[in-house]
Amino acid sequence: MKIALFTNTNVSLGAGIEKTLLNYVKYNTDHQLVIVQSQFYKVQRLPNDVLDRIGIKNVVTIKDYEHCISFLRMHRITKPIYALILPLLIRITKVLNIKKLRSIGELDVVYLFKNEYWPLFKGKLIIGSNHAQFAFDNTYNRILALLVRSGLVYRGIDAFHLFPKSKGIGKLMGKRYFTGIIGVETSQFKPKARDNTVNVLFVGRLEYIKGIDLFIEVCKKFEGNTGVKFNVSGGGEYSQILNDNKLPNLTYHGVLSEGELADLYGKCDIFLYPTRWDAQPSVIAEALSAGEYIITSQRIRGTYDDLSEKGFLEYSSLSLDDLSNRLLKAIDRVAELRAISDAEHSYAVEKYDNSVVVRDLYKNIENLYISMQRNQH
Repeated sequence: MKIALFTNTNVSLGAGIEKTLLNYVKYNTDHQLVIVQSQFYKVQRLPNDVLDRIGIKNVVTIKDYEHCISFLRMHRITKPIYALILPLLIRITKVLNIKKLRSIGELDVVYLFKNEYWPLFKGKLIIGSNHAQFAFDNTYNRILALLVRSGLVYRGIDAFHLFPKSKGIGKLMGKRYFTGIIGVETSQFKPKARDNTVNVLFVGRLEYIKGIDLFIEVCKKFEGNTGVKFNVSGGGEYSQILNDNKLPNLTYHGVLSEGELADLYGKCDIFLYPTRWDAQPSVIAEALSAGEYIITSQRIRGTYDDLSEKGFLEYSSLSLDDLSNRLLKAIDRVAELRAISDAEHSYAVEKYDNSVVVRDLYKNIENLYISMQRNQH
């Protein structure tokens, strides 16, 4: 099959969605892939030729302007304004890039990392996804799901790839869907030798929505504990704050290469990720594979419950006291947590390795394509 993978960012951004797309490319064995991306990235984590390095020549880069209004979707009050403006911007994007889009030729399937862009591929078999939407089973998303069911929104999307915790939303939408998780490069992210210091880590976009401000505040509470060090890697709006920080127990590593990042993961004991919004954060799978104990936001409860059941992860409220107390208890039993790091990695290999996850994804896409072809005849 000829499949287009679409993201309205640039792959060289190298954040969670972009790394997931790259894994979909790297572990594809049977299909002809076309990557459709935009010109935009806030921070460049990966080289411009990253797709070329893994053998993908068919790349179409369009000009898109969603980033001009993306700040509106960060706040509950302005989010409806974003939702109203975006369809107009997408229409403009289609007009401005019509020649490039036509140059792609015939496609069997289009897979969207950003569902709103389905009009760019109108008339194709389109699969929407959970990567940038439907993170929570809340009133807003339930209403959106019912609007999908009614055909008022996403009428051109034929099916959805959802993460397991979003099955309820999938049933409300009344469209075909299949479930699947986000994987990790388990051969790269492994536990490493650790010293006497307890190292706590945050990796991700350095934005309010990801909870980096809470991580910094927790760090301040442990300023007098010389046996605990806090580490941050990533780029974003808090980069300058971290560069200017005077906290003796906090190290900002900036934007690291994949190898450097994997090394940092492996040397840390606890992954503290107080996110306010995520669908299925890939950083959790990376921390698991690296053998770190994970403390994360209860807002993603239902996403990694298997890790909670195995004692590899715990959910916390976003109050500073709760986060700090849970971290303190984890620090007190760091010897016990280090003893299970290899078990964490083994579990990641079994359940979250990209070779398994991506194989299952393409199998689901193939089955969907065959089923819909039969229905047309």
